[in-house]
Amino acid sequence: MEMKYLKLLLSNTLSTRLSGLLLLLSCLSLQVNGQCTLRSVSLLPNTNESTLQLNCNVSGIWLLNNDSVPSELVVSMSSDNRTVSLTIGFSEDGAVITVKGHENYCCFNLSVTVTPSVTVTPSVTVTPSSTPSPTPFNMLIVFGIAGGGALVVAVLIIIIICVIVICCCLIRRQRESPSSPLIRSKSAGSRMEKGGGTSIIRRSIRKSRVMDPIDVYRKKNQSEVMNTHPTIHNYQFPAHLAVMRMNDNQRFMEEFGTIPMNPGHPKEVANYECNLAKNRYDNILPYDHTRVKLSTVKWQEGSDYINASFLDGFMKPQQYIATQGPMAETIGEFWRMVWEQNSATIVMVTKLQEKSTVKCDCYWPTDVNERCTYGGVEVTLVECVPLANYTFRTFTIMKGGTSKDLREVRQFHFTAWPDHGVPEFPTSMLSMIRCVRAHHNRLPPDTGPMIVHCSAGVGRTGTFVVIDSMLQRILHGEDNVDIYGHVTLLRNQRNFMVQTEDQYFFIHEAINEAIACGVTDVTSDQFPVHLDKLELIQEDGESSLLEMEFQRLATDRTEPHRFASATKNVNKGKNRFVNIMPYEYNRVKLSFIRATEGSDYINASYIDSYRQQRAYLATQGPMKNTVEDFWRMIWEHKSKIIVMLTKLEEKQQECSFLYWSDLESRQFGEITIELIKKKEEIDYLHRQFKIAHLEQPEASYTLHHFQFLGWPERGVPVSALPLLQMIQNVQELYITLRTTEPITVMCSSGVGRTGVFIALGIVLERYSVEGMIDLFQTVKTLRIQRSAMVQTRVRKEREREGEEEEEGN
Repeated sequence: MEMKYLKLLLSNTLSTRLSGLLLLLSCLSLQVNGQCTLRSVSLLPNTNESTLQLNCNVSGIWLLNNDSVPSELVVSMSSDNRTVSLTIGFSEDGAVITVKGHENYCCFNLSVTVTPSVTVTPSVTVTPSSTPSPTPFNMLIVFGIAGGGALVVAVLIIIIICVIVICCCLIRRQRESPSSPLIRSKSAGSRMEKGGGTSIIRRSIRKSRVMDPIDVYRKKNQSEVMNTHPTIHNYQFPAHLAVMRMNDNQRFMEEFGTIPMNPGHPKEVANYECNLAKNRYDNILPYDHTRVKLSTVKWQEGSDYINASFLDGFMKPQQYIATQGPMAETIGEFWRMVWEQNSATIVMVTKLQEKSTVKCDCYWPTDVNERCTYGGVEVTLVECVPLANYTFRTFTIMKGGTSKDLREVRQFHFTAWPDHGVPEFPTSMLSMIRCVRAHHNRLPPDTGPMIVHCSAGVGRTGTFVVIDSMLQRILHGEDNVDIYGHVTLLRNQRNFMVQTEDQYFFIHEAINEAIACGVTDVTSDQFPVHLDKLELIQEDGESSLLEMEFQRLATDRTEPHRFASATKNVNKGKNRFVNIMPYEYNRVKLSFIRATEGSDYINASYIDSYRQQRAYLATQGPMKNTVEDFWRMIWEHKSKIIVMLTKLEEKQQECSFLYWSDLESRQFGEITIELIKKKEEIDYLHRQFKIAHLEQPEASYTLHHFQFLGWPERGVPVSALPLLQMIQNVQELYITLRTTEPITVMCSSGVGRTGVFIALGIVLERYSVEGMIDLFQTVKTLRIQRSAMVQTRVRKEREREGEEEEEGN
């Protein structure tokens, strides 16, 4: 046996505020059979200085091992204002010993980790003056530290007893637990950290954990193609994505083309004559080795078949089940699968019908408290909560008519995926995935796989699975992502997974946004502390985390084609500010007036709320030449609430043309406005108007107009309470009116104060449903829909000799 020799001499001094404290730390030579030898080290206070010194002399450390046990010893010492600790450990197949002392309690915390592959013979003590010589045994560690002072012997005895008991328990547990092929040791490497004024060099001890199936697949398939598409470090991902985007995404298309679509694994069961009618698409069939097998029903041929496949996720084999959208004749098999696999989460990434084509049959009861039976499983809809981009439904299911086995299943139905292509931005998808994952992680450990389906169960389904797995990978501290490896693995578990180049590109966009933005949602209880941290000034002495977070919100898209209508010559004069224009994709379109170019244009955008798409019309203050267009917009959208967040004039500049009268009725084009009631509240006015159309007088209705007066000309309101009270009143009125028509919100530009009002409304809505707050993602989503929403804008105007700063929200 080849012998290796390592000797480490260590001398170190730790400074801390623990003046007068005497700690006794222990260092011991661990042995698998439970025996141990104990050495001591003393921490003696330096009375001349208000510091604590650790004077230690390592008499010798020797590691003698064979090639299968790496010879690595890690010793790290650290201190802060309260704690001094000593950590001793070696390699992946060794021991980890941590001893800590605390200034207030003068107690010891001792943790020991031993892996079953270590073989250690009784130790041989070597004195500092002796010269060590190799001894023929498997592994020996001797670590001696000499220190002065005599302290409580009883403490040492207690430590020895605790160590022996812990070792015996660990050894017994290791002998009883079966070995797994998915267990490995992972080294986190070494890094330099700074804390408490002391630089510490740490080398993490390798810890046993389940191997990621994606990593396993990559290691088993060391082909040239796999090696030329390695994992991507998180900090390199933005640069990697920039390269892949070049030449109109040419690199993406090339990379996507190297992944086999249909590797050719056997699909014999799916092609049985009795099963062909159960497949929605002839070419999307489960492989035999990954198909989900149902329990067999007597006298029913093919009763164990469903078009569904097990998929591996991050750190967990068979974490997902990918399946096609249920058909009328397979709904029973779908719910049998839910029951037999003990699944509690269903993700649906398709509408029931898209462009007049049935993509999925409705496989659930549609009315709350309605009960239906599918395949012997009784399904009851308990709750249905429709939101702007997805709907979540809660079901209870039971089988056999006994309520003792009642289970709860939640379905997340993503409704914002377009009929063609992919979402333009991944923000809404990421939001739903995080919500799904938060729910799924709260379930008991024995809960079955998450079921994901679209229409075929490959394209959007694969997109969801890869994004969710990569997000888990990032959140668990991995420093890289492996999109290529995971898609390749999924294709070997179900063909055509991540079906199009657009979907492959969309995955990268989603992960890039997740890395750049991080996790920004917090609970309401955490929010005050979170806000305090954001407001702390950073080391540069200038910016705070809040300012840095705000800078990351730069999502405005300035390409000219995105403002096609707004930049037409005929429409330029309708924009109050030349740099605040609606995006073409979600601009409010008025009815076209014959022979009048640009008659369908108004500077206004549809904005989604938390619960509803196009819940708001965000617009600028009407101008003299656009006031008729403003009222046309109100009438055509049957908007019953207008929120005005500005005075008519501020800082001697017009913010809005007077588009109503408090004295008599006024007519704007074909629209007539008449004041019915006016009520003064704290910091705002509530008016009620009757609005009518000359050609449709019978269709008149009551319009509520809220004008907030508490916003100063500079800055923001001193107190948010009046604004929050008005928001609450508006939301309550909206519910009372039982309307789904949009609320019109306006300020001078239609982005600053308007953005604040809408953002607060969305945050309050989400808090009422989820109990979570995420200002960052809320504002980011608003800016996707209208540029500069929630505006920090400095506008300089030269007046005589000075400059004037405008507003900041």
